[in-house]
Amino acid sequence: MPETTPGVTVNERLHQAVVAVIEDCDGFISREALAGSLTDDERREMLRGMLLTRATDNRLKQFFTGGEVRYGTASFQGKGFRSLGQEAIYAATMRLRRGPEFRDADGSWHGDVISPMIRDSAP
Repeated sequence: MPETTPGVTVNERLHQAVVAVIEDCDGFISREALAGSLTDDERREMLRGMLLTRATDNRLKQFFTGGEVRYGTASFQGKGFRSLGQEAIYAATMRLRRGPEFRDADGSWHGDVISPMIRDSAP
């Protein structure tokens, strides 16, 4: 059998493939466990935040391309930073702050402050 990867023996390549399949299976199980741990309210809150992030990003882009951002009488010449495709950052950071120790008696949350950076413009 010819080498599929130069300089790597068939046995070593087979071992690498087996390890990759095991890691993929572990990752799948971990993702499914996480997905199963989310409540319907958490899913809705995450979706709301991601949609709000996309809407904010789209509006900011309109500001920049429509000449609404001005310095004196001149239009801003930059393009702005887009967060397009980065909306899930909101959901991930929101999920990290959750835990019963951060829930107040009235149902609101407290804990660490999460702040966006450049493309992470989640509200």
